[in-house]
Amino acid sequence: MNLRVLICGEESDAQSWLRELRSSGADVAFRVASLQAVFDEALAESWDVVLSDYRMRDFGALDALDKLRRRAPATPLVVVAGAIGEQAAAECMRAGAAAFVGRDDGCRLMPAIEQAIREAREREARARAERELFSEMESNRAIVQRSLAGFYRTTVSGKMLDCNDAFARIFGYESAAEIKAMPPVKLYRTPADREAFLEKIRAQRQISNLVTSMPHRDGSTIWLLENTSLIEPEDGSEARIEGTIIDITSRVQAEEEQARLRAQLVKIACEWIGTFDAVIQPLVVIDRNFNIARLNLAFKKAAGLATFQECIGKPLSVVSTDEPWRSATSFAQAVVAGNAGTRRVQGADGKFWEIDGAIFPGSAENDPRTILTFRDVTSLETLQRNLRLSEQHFRTLIENATDLVVVIDDGGVIRYASPAGKRLLGYPREQVLGRSITELIHPEDLQPAQSVIANLGDVPMHARYRLRHLNGTWRNFEFVGVRVRNEAIQGIVINARDITDRVRAEEELALLNATLEGKVRERTRELAQANAELSLRNRQVERSSRMKSVFLANMSHELRTPLNAIIGFTELLREEFAGPLNDKQKDYLGHVFKASKHLLGLINDVLDLAKIEAGQISLNPEPIDLPAFLADVSNFIAPMAAEKGLTCEAECEPGLMLYTDAARLRQILLNLLGNAVKFTPEHGSMKIRARRDGGYITISVIDSGVGIPVEEQEAVFEEFFRASLGAGVSSEGSGLGLPMVKRLVERMGGSVKISSAPHQGSEFSFTIPMRADGIGAIH
Repeated sequence: MNLRVLICGEESDAQSWLRELRSSGADVAFRVASLQAVFDEALAESWDVVLSDYRMRDFGALDALDKLRRRAPATPLVVVAGAIGEQAAAECMRAGAAAFVGRDDGCRLMPAIEQAIREAREREARARAERELFSEMESNRAIVQRSLAGFYRTTVSGKMLDCNDAFARIFGYESAAEIKAMPPVKLYRTPADREAFLEKIRAQRQISNLVTSMPHRDGSTIWLLENTSLIEPEDGSEARIEGTIIDITSRVQAEEEQARLRAQLVKIACEWIGTFDAVIQPLVVIDRNFNIARLNLAFKKAAGLATFQECIGKPLSVVSTDEPWRSATSFAQAVVAGNAGTRRVQGADGKFWEIDGAIFPGSAENDPRTILTFRDVTSLETLQRNLRLSEQHFRTLIENATDLVVVIDDGGVIRYASPAGKRLLGYPREQVLGRSITELIHPEDLQPAQSVIANLGDVPMHARYRLRHLNGTWRNFEFVGVRVRNEAIQGIVINARDITDRVRAEEELALLNATLEGKVRERTRELAQANAELSLRNRQVERSSRMKSVFLANMSHELRTPLNAIIGFTELLREEFAGPLNDKQKDYLGHVFKASKHLLGLINDVLDLAKIEAGQISLNPEPIDLPAFLADVSNFIAPMAAEKGLTCEAECEPGLMLYTDAARLRQILLNLLGNAVKFTPEHGSMKIRARRDGGYITISVIDSGVGIPVEEQEAVFEEFFRASLGAGVSSEGSGLGLPMVKRLVERMGGSVKISSAPHQGSEFSFTIPMRADGIGAIH
């Protein structure tokens, strides 16, 4: 036996002890420490055992034990001394001495050392085992805490010792702390329910896969699958109960619902034979000998049978030896034995069938009958196959995507990189897998990138970083990262797009913008000065315009009175109140009358426009039956249109009412219709159309006339503007009709627009409120 021995004692004692050890066959490596300083130095080495005299020159066995306990607690110490008394020997043993051997009892020295070493190693092994056990317990505890299954530990007397958060969530509580603060009996409906559970666990000691119902915090019932054990410690402490629960409420409810539906289906098949035959799924009833007792029309059709009688009382093999009929007999046997589930098979024709079955209601125990259902699930199989193809399709898309797709773990190590990485960064895939993505990120971007990776959650985050190309250059990338929590990935998915060219363009644009901003500031100063001058001129122009408008409005009486006298006396002369006229005189008077009427219309337009600009025109709203109103306007313009062979139609929703100024609405329409007659070639067409548009009415005047060029369409609403209508088209008129229309429509709270093209006619549309409340107050 090889021994490393540290001897605390005098040299003579050490030699005596060494002779005893070597006589026992031990190969001893030793060091003698008769002084405390030497002993302290020797403890830096590793020793199998320490032999110590009870008392030495400047220290003793108790001092050596104290130092040994602090610096080498696993090394045993054996006290070798003369007659020191039982009290001193006991004190050494309490201080941790492995053994006590008398100075004159040398034959016991080697056995005492061997036992001390053996016990020290056993203690070390136990300590190591305890550490490993504690580590495993901590690991298991962490697993339990993260588990979806609920874990609990209680005393039999009713104290909650421990549970995990999953246990709390199952019962509707936020955390395990809430559960631990309440007695377990609170989780039961009544104390009697807990007592019943305790009786069962005491009787069985262990309960496996117990399905039980418990109250949820919200008052509902939850179903649990429970596995529980009764643990009685050997030290006599109070027994405890440990177990796990799994919330199977959804499964129980689904099973109850499935059972209910299945029982209902079987009951209907039993009570209503007609319904049995009408079921669209193939059904067949098998007797105790596994022969066909009954089948429905769907089964007959699916099996290709000519008549029912050809297979009643015969085994399913008479139908076919192919699937699904071949599997039906063995499935029926499984149903009778109570081992059936649901079986899916593929038929000879390629269809997929799902076979389900149950004992037929009312069957005697000695004459069980089985009802089998065949459900065509070909479409479901096709869907699942399509899902697999879809998964393959999306994988192909990722593999061929122009953007770089990378999957990294929480430590930033690249676990997947799409082939685009080689094209964008030059690295083959195998060269980046297993490397940290931080190795590729620019040093200036590294810290923010690490922060983003550490804080990534289920919500995608956007960022820009620079990545190193294989050739040593830096490329700008736009990142979209999101943490994906599923079994297939369990990491962070990053989609990266190379935006180097865009960044370069943005930098160039920023430089250009800076240059332009300087020019804009200079131009802004110039414009501000020009605007100030223009504002002064505008105020002068506005003052002149107001004076003009006031003047024209006040001239209404003075202009109309003499002109009305001319028209009146001309009419008297034409009607020959002053005597007969010859044809030439009548012709002259007709020209005078026509020219006077035209001049009066022009003066009225000018004065009305001036009144609007001067704010002197009033609108008097009244209810208008719009279909009748439009028909009246159409009839008024019809004679003028008939002179050119034009047709005029009015189209309006029946019963449509409008509340606005009727006279001004007529003035607007007659202006638009007058233009339509004037600029529509002979034998053309006109139409007035009205429609409701929410709380507004849109009225359109449409003609097949010469049309208006696009570049002139906005200008036609300016005073005195005349559109270029082409050769051969008269452009007579004051140029005030359409400006008048625009201002009247705006006074009525609406807007006007035009749609036209040369030689394709025109459509003038204006939109006004259906009810112009308060419009009469506008003056």
